[in-house]
Amino acid sequence: MKIFLILCVILFTCACTQAGAESPPAEDNNTVYVKMDYMSLINSTPREYFELELGIWRRIHEERIRQGVTTAWYLYSVVPGDNTVPDLPYDYITVSVYDDYDMVFDDLSTEAIRIAYPGIDLEDLYAKSDEARVFVRSDLWKIVDVVSPYTDSKPVSEYISVNFFDSRDHSGEYMELETGFWAGNHQERIRRGNLNSEAVFLLVNPKGTERNYNYATIDYYDNLTQVRQPVDLDLAKSAHPDLTDDEIQDFFDRTPRARSVFKSELWRLVDYIESPKE
Repeated sequence: MKIFLILCVILFTCACTQAGAESPPAEDNNTVYVKMDYMSLINSTPREYFELELGIWRRIHEERIRQGVTTAWYLYSVVPGDNTVPDLPYDYITVSVYDDYDMVFDDLSTEAIRIAYPGIDLEDLYAKSDEARVFVRSDLWKIVDVVSPYTDSKPVSEYISVNFFDSRDHSGEYMELETGFWAGNHQERIRRGNLNSEAVFLLVNPKGTERNYNYATIDYYDNLTQVRQPVDLDLAKSAHPDLTDDEIQDFFDRTPRARSVFKSELWRLVDYIESPKE
C-alpha cells in the first residue's frame, strides 16, 4: 500500500537547484531540519518496541505536531541484507521534522508528554522506554537540495535509500556536482519511473569529526524494483544530451574525488504522522 509522506513536500518552497560551492546555503525561513534518532532492539523484540513507540509515544508525537513543535514524525526500519554495513548497531530510526531550529530544543520539553498523558509517571515512562529499545545516537540535519516532480501534492514512498558521504578533505565541489550533474541524473530517473524524489542533507549536529560523514542523500522509492535500477552512462547520456561521453565520464570520475561513501542503508516506512492540512 502506498504511503504519503510530507518530508519532501515541505521543501518545495526551497530552491531545488543551488549553484556551486561546498559551503551550504544561508539560513532562511524555508530551512527544514530533520532529527534522526537511531534505536537498537538488542535487548527486546519488535513487538515490545511497537507497544512502546506506537502504543505510547505516538500520542506524544501527535501532541508535539499539534503544538507546532514538529511538522512530521516517521518511524523507519532498516531493511536487512540491503546495506553496505552488515552489522548495523541500530534496527529502527525515528525521524522528526522541524521548520524552526529553536523547536529542536523545545522538543526536549515534557509539556507534550503531560498533555498526552495527564498524571503520567515520567520516570516510569522513561524506564519502560529504556527496556523496549536502546537509544544509539541522534543526528540533526538540514535539507539543502531537493529533486522532485511534486509541487502541490505529496510524493509517495515506501522505501528510502540513505547514503552517508564525507566531503571533508576532498575536492570541495561536492554540492556543485550534486545540484548540477547528479540532479540531472535524478530528474531522468524520475522521468523513467525509477525514482520518486531525492534530497540532500547537511549534518548540523554533531559538529567536527565525531561522525564519519557530513552529508547524506535520500532516494525515495515506491517499490524495490526501483531501488535496483542502475545509474549508468546510458542514463546520464539521456539526462545530459549536450555532453559528450568523455565529459560525462569526467563527471563520474570527479564524484569520488568530491566525496567518499561511508555507507548506504535501505529503510522501510513503518508509520508516520503529519501536520493537518491547512
